[in-house]
Parts: sequence; structure tokens; C-alpha cells
Amino acid sequence: MEKQLWLALAKTRAEKAAWDKAREMKVKLVTLCPGLLMAPSFPNAHLETSIPYLKGGHFMLRQGLLATEDVSKVAEAHIYAYEDMDYGAYGRYICFGKIIGTMEKAIQLENGLNMHGQLSGDENLLSVEVDNDEIPPRITKSKLSRLLFRASQRRSCKR
Repeated sequence: MEKQLWLALAKTRAEKAAWDKAREMKVKLVTLCPGLLMAPSFPNAHLETSIPYLKGGHFMLRQGLLATEDVSKVAEAHIYAYEDMDYGAYGRYICFGKIIGTMEKAIQLENGLNMHGQLSGDENLLSVEVDNDEIPPRITKSKLSRLLFRASQRRSCKR
């Protein structure tokens, strides 16, 4: 693999294997695919996932796919997806809070990681030549938004 994006490759292959097994066993499967997991107080990212995720950051940035999400929101989305399975939730859900859509925002993210000692001084994961124009997002979380709305409606009806 030329770009050595091992984390992305491993996650993609694991998800594909899960989908293959689910089809084989004729069971419904739900997967949540979050962006870069961030701690509740940005820019404290999770050390284990930040660097491998951002090794492909400049490719994702150029394509409008570089996204982040608060880890607590991802946990909440998992709970809602689990609770909604009785009501038809299945499939793949993209989970992100914001898309990094400009070079300026990408550099802020990288600088935040540098401040917290996650990157060595010679690592530039996002600082690449990209126009400073807004990069249009190529991902949507509309499917997850619908699931969260249905779940919140059911919860409010139970009260």
C-alpha cells in the first residue's frame, strides 16, 4: 500500500468482513463510522487514534472527507443505534460533528495536536499545498441524523 494508511485499511477490511458475515448469516448489522475522535475539550485528541487517522489527513482534506467528532457523541450514537434496532435501524452510519473544510482549520487542528506533544516537530500530516478556498464536503450524516431524531422522539414519548 503506497500511502501506508494502515489504520484506514484495517478498519475498512474489518467492516467488510463483518458485512460479509452478516449477509452470510442473514442478520442485520449496524456500523458507526466516526471521524477523528476528539476529547470533550478540543484540541485534546485521543493519542491512540489521532496520528494514524491523520496520516491520511491531507488526502481526506483535499476530498472534503476530513471530519472530527466528540467521543461522547459517538458513544451516544452507538446507544441510539442499539436501541433503534427494534425499529429498523441497520446499515452504515457516518458519524461526525464537523468537517475540516479549509486549510486554515486543518492547520489549527494540526497545531492543537502539536501543542499537546502528539506530533514530533518534523511531522506535517495536514500541512500540504491546498487552495485556501472552502472544500465542499463529500460526506453526509443525514442517515444518522434521522436515527437520532427518531430515537429522541421515542424517548420524549416515554416520559
